[in-house]
Amino acid sequence: MVKVQRSVERLLLRGSREEANLTDRVAKSWAADGPQSIRFTTSQSARHLGGIHESRRSIEKSDDALKELAEALKHGKIDTLLKYLDTLSRFHRYSFGNCILIGVQRPDASMVAGLHRWKQLGRWVKKDEKGIAILAPMVSRKDKESDSAEVGEEPSETRTSTLCGFRVAYVFDVQQTEGKELPEFAHLGGDPGDKIDRLVDITTERGIDVEFVDSLPGGANGVSLGGMVQVVSTLPAPQKFYTLVHYLAQEL
Repeated sequence: MVKVQRSVERLLLRGSREEANLTDRVAKSWAADGPQSIRFTTSQSARHLGGIHESRRSIEKSDDALKELAEALKHGKIDTLLKYLDTLSRFHRYSFGNCILIGVQRPDASMVAGLHRWKQLGRWVKKDEKGIAILAPMVSRKDKESDSAEVGEEPSETRTSTLCGFRVAYVFDVQQTEGKELPEFAHLGGDPGDKIDRLVDITTERGIDVEFVDSLPGGANGVSLGGMVQVVSTLPAPQKFYTLVHYLAQEL
């Protein structure tokens, strides 16, 4: 239990640092350019303010979830922790904060994407389905002349990107969609032999614990806990090796 709590503390700290770094970048951007650099019409201002309030509500929802998790751990309960770790293990492409938001709004989500992505896959959101609110970065891009050109050459233009805030975006779980069947992943083959044991040894030398467990929440094959990786012991050897590599990559 103590080992799990320490791993969770590292995980939460890592997520908090990510969010703090983003906030710091936004603050520096506004300090450099000032709010006068962005002008809105009346209708745009209304939409902008509405987006700010919506973003704040999403952030508050994420904060409440983290407080709930901290309180549960304080009393020695790990059910809440396992619920969020399960969500984190399923949505590697999303930030720490967005994983929390997905888990709070739809704990049973297994595969989420935006409307455009679902259309590309030949699927559509069912009528009356409510989207899962997450926070998407707003990036300002502008061309900038580079003075690194050789003598006699024309200076080249480069494009710089600046994070200027966040907006609320909506994604939908596969259960909320209908249409073409999604392709099934091919089964892994081959025999890794003693490579699993060698991989565990190398990982342990790097200070990362590896545990093989009977099962994980939500039917996950493995999970990264920040300093510890857990993998289901009953997986076929090729799948076990692949899962171990996948989650170790997240630790490094």
